[in-house]
Parts: sequence; structure tokens; C-alpha cells
Amino acid sequence: MYLTTIIVSAGKGKRFRGKKQFYKLSNKIIVIKTAEKFTPFSDEMIILLPKEDISKWSKKIRSIMKHKNLKILPGGKHRYDSVRIGLENISNRCEIVCIHDAVRPFIKRKDIIKCISTAKKYGSAICAAPATDTIKISDNSGFIERTIDRRKVYLVQTPQIFRRDIIVKAYKQVLKKQHSSNITDDAQIVEMAGQKVKIVPTNHSNIKITTKKDLTLCKSL
Repeated sequence: MYLTTIIVSAGKGKRFRGKKQFYKLSNKIIVIKTAEKFTPFSDEMIILLPKEDISKWSKKIRSIMKHKNLKILPGGKHRYDSVRIGLENISNRCEIVCIHDAVRPFIKRKDIIKCISTAKKYGSAICAAPATDTIKISDNSGFIERTIDRRKVYLVQTPQIFRRDIIVKAYKQVLKKQHSSNITDDAQIVEMAGQKVKIVPTNHSNIKITTKKDLTLCKSL
């Protein structure tokens, strides 16, 4: 099945205080290090970058990636805006859409393979790590309201992989009615469209680089 990978790399890095996707890890730019993990599985790859960085980074990424069907496009204000732009530019041949955060460079090959096969079977699949800490819900004053059964709690990661018809329809349906920065991942949009999403259990090594401390930790791995 024709698979398109969308690498979401258009963030401004406010918490990081810099565009972390362009920092180096093991002498390789993070967005490239991450995208290369998906090259063996991707018939087409779309990388979303901050609009102001397209001219600076596009040529460099192309020279290193050398993917025959690579598109580098300006992303949007929010993550879901960037994904929407990616979805609007996928090939007509695309059957499966794989969406991954550029700042998760440690995704394992076996987890990509399992997530793809699960999405093909169920229509939607995401990687997620089972919670190991006790999970509390607080009230507005910061007091514990209740404790959640952590056996049912997963910390969601990417990739998030969907049949094309499911993810495209969900984005059109949900974003037509609601534009909210509270939407934090693609599975949420699919859920809001009334579809089920299958969890592919992974471990906690699929780190998302969010802060400088995360980058320091990753450099030690």
C-alpha cells in the first residue's frame, strides 16, 4: 500500500527557546535524523517547516535525504494546521498516512513496522507508552480529585498512522467546526470524528525533545 509520511517540524520551540528541530544530535540535524527513520517505509515524504526557514533549510535537507518523492512545505500556526497542509498535499496514490513529530528521533524500526501493520488492520493506530507512575486528577485549586487506574493510561507518542480516508475526513469534519489549540494530536481529531484508534504499546525511549534538558539527555543516549 502506498504510504505517505508527514514529518511535523514547523514548531517555534517556545519552551525550548529555539527551533530544536534544527539542532544537531550525533552530528546530524534532528529533523533529518528523524525523517531518515521513515525513509524505508515511505513512498512519499512531506516535511513541514516554519515558513521563514524554508529557503535556509530546504536545499540542505534535500541534499542529505535524497528521497525521490520529498516535499518540503511551510507549516501552519498550530500543529494541526501543519498536518492539514500536509494532508492537502499528499499524492492521489496515497492509501496510508503516517504522521510523526520531527523531535522524536529515537523511534524504533520495530515500532514503526508494528504501527503500520496495525493501522492497515484497524484503520488507525498510534504508538503510546503505558503509564508507570500513579496518575492523579486535580481540581481547580490543586487538590487531588481522584486517582485514575494507571493500567488504562497511556502516554501518547508518534507515529500516528491512519488510512487516508479516515484521517482526511476527520480533519475536514472536525476543523470545519472547531479551531482550538486544545487539539494536541491527530488521534484526538479522529476520535472527535467518531472513529476508534488502536494503541500500539511502546516504551519510554521514544523521547520528544521539548526542553534543553531533553536534548542533553538525548545526547547521553
